[in-house]
Amino acid sequence: MNEIIVLTKRTMKLYLKNPLSLLFSFIYMLLFIVLIAMFLGDYLTKGMTDVYAEVKGIDFNAIQWLVNTTSMSGVIIINCILVPLNVLQVMVDDMDSNRLVSFLVSSAKREQLVLGYWLAPFIIGIVMNSIGLIISEAFIVSLGGHWL
Repeated sequence: MNEIIVLTKRTMKLYLKNPLSLLFSFIYMLLFIVLIAMFLGDYLTKGMTDVYAEVKGIDFNAIQWLVNTTSMSGVIIINCILVPLNVLQVMVDDMDSNRLVSFLVSSAKREQLVLGYWLAPFIIGIVMNSIGLIISEAFIVSLGGHWL
């Protein structure tokens, strides 16, 4: 169990030590939020309003809310995939520099090595996705929506 914790901490420290990896983990999310805020949100809202203009009893303010919440769910999905994949880059680097071979000849079992490498993306993914959820919710609230 100690080997799993040590390898997980090592992987997390190597990932968090590189500021560019953190930046690139959030750059897609921030870029998508900026695009939605600048012009895509209004474009999508106008398009949906035009499509549903003939429907009676529809609240057009709800269309803006629908576009914003759907877009922010896309942001969270982007983070759910890209952040753990960026953390797994540490394992690829270890494999490329033959550090993984050094770990394989140590006293740690293969299952412990695999679990240590895969636990770090899970932990960092939860933290970063929680931050992404808070940013997305703040964006929705700033446009007149409600907190979940």
